[in-house]
Amino acid sequence: MVGAIEQLEREQDALERSSDMLRTLQQQFTELSAAQEATEAALSEATVARATATEKRLQATQAHDACAILFDAMPEPARDRYFPLLQDWRTEALGAHSLTMESCEQRERDMRSFLQARIDGDASKLATLCDRIIRAMQDYTKAWPLDTCEVDVNIDAAGEFGNMLDALQADDLPRFAVRFKELLNENTIREIAGFQSQLKRERETIRERIATINGSLQAIDYNPSRYIALEAELNVDADLRDFQQDLRTCTDGGADRLG
Repeated sequence: MVGAIEQLEREQDALERSSDMLRTLQQQFTELSAAQEATEAALSEATVARATATEKRLQATQAHDACAILFDAMPEPARDRYFPLLQDWRTEALGAHSLTMESCEQRERDMRSFLQARIDGDASKLATLCDRIIRAMQDYTKAWPLDTCEVDVNIDAAGEFGNMLDALQADDLPRFAVRFKELLNENTIREIAGFQSQLKRERETIRERIATINGSLQAIDYNPSRYIALEAELNVDADLRDFQQDLRTCTDGGADRLG
């Protein structure tokens, strides 16, 4: 009987140990299942991230290859000339920034908008300058119609107008024009002075002839102790007086210029 009880106790102890072991295994299984699920979730996220990174890498590779084709197609002198300008304009247009695959497209649009605004501004300035050039051409053709009768008034004819300018400068016509104007002024002043002198001589001649006539008239005795005499009086006409004043002004100012 005692032996049966001991055997039963041993079996009960073994059963309790088995139960404890089972609970431990069950807990470990639960923890391992949770860890497995977490690992599978992380693996899934990593797989998605890897696929996304692979897609980005593919897109970056394609964009790089496309840019490389454009880069190789551009002549080297053009690259040397324009790339430094683009680098400066990039800083001016975008300010402080960092480029990523995600931001490249937007930065490209920003840069394009900036450059288009500069192009539009320069085009407006160029149009204004073209209008000024054309007006200058029109003024020149009106002033010198014989010399420009075969020249079109448009911006494409700038070369022809440049050739005319070169010819004028080669002939040194501006210097001759200045000298011609100087001689014209001097000769005009001399002619005016000569004209004024002639007027004075004519005035004296008239006075002399009046004196001669008066001498003859004095010999005629109209009445006792009386005779007729002509008197020379200045003309009081306003236009004539202004004309004489203008003559004096011209010759007085021209004497200093003639030296």
